[in-house]
Amino acid sequence: MQNMNNSSPTARDEANLPEFTPAEQRVLAMVHDHNLPGLKRALAALLRTPAKTTDPDALADLMDCCMLDAAEMGYLDIIKFLHQEAKLARVEPLDYPYGPEDTPLLYAAAAGATDVVKYLLQAGANPFALDETGVNLAQNAINSGNVELAKYLIEDCKMPWQGYTWEGLNALHLAVDSQQPAMFEYVLSLGALAYDQPTFCTEECRKNFPIARYIDSLAEAIATDWDPKAYNADEQIKIQSQQATELKNQYLEILAKYQRPAW
Repeated sequence: MQNMNNSSPTARDEANLPEFTPAEQRVLAMVHDHNLPGLKRALAALLRTPAKTTDPDALADLMDCCMLDAAEMGYLDIIKFLHQEAKLARVEPLDYPYGPEDTPLLYAAAAGATDVVKYLLQAGANPFALDETGVNLAQNAINSGNVELAKYLIEDCKMPWQGYTWEGLNALHLAVDSQQPAMFEYVLSLGALAYDQPTFCTEECRKNFPIARYIDSLAEAIATDWDPKAYNADEQIKIQSQQATELKNQYLEILAKYQRPAW
């Protein structure tokens, strides 16, 4: 989940990052800068190093980081290049786990990168992987706020979207976190239950689980997301509070249309 209850998929634990050489860091920098010509040159120079051509594990670490970064930023051209280069180097970058179950496909879905998601699926990436909190591919798309991508995965690809994450949240909570009312309404239109609760849900989870309360929590987080030391702090407070109120009201108005009669 990206917004309220979990860190962004970009927030990989730096303590667990492989130690890259300066040459490897140049390759990563070219990916980050979306510099495909520079990436080709940097990777070609790296692959001329004998150690890199005989150590598939080290090359897999680098390819994995490059693929995850490119997927996260939606760089389809770089994804295509890296996928081809990885095959030539005889490493598999599509599902090679960097951390707990992280894959380029999950990163692309969480970023709402429709073109990258479609390419990776066609290339054979595992569509049933879960991220480190138990969120699946379609749920990551829901959390991204990209309704087009969510519809493609759920309606065209028949990807599962129901069920609970390991934190006890469902697709509706992830839609709230997307801060996109259109996504919230789409998930409700699919038949998402606003009143269900998993039996394994912890006491802390139960406090936030009801959707109306979850919306309140998000609105509060948005309203307080400002820098009190900024020169225009007072203006920030007004803007954030207004945005939080407007988003909350939109969510509650949508939710009211799908509420079940109380009997």
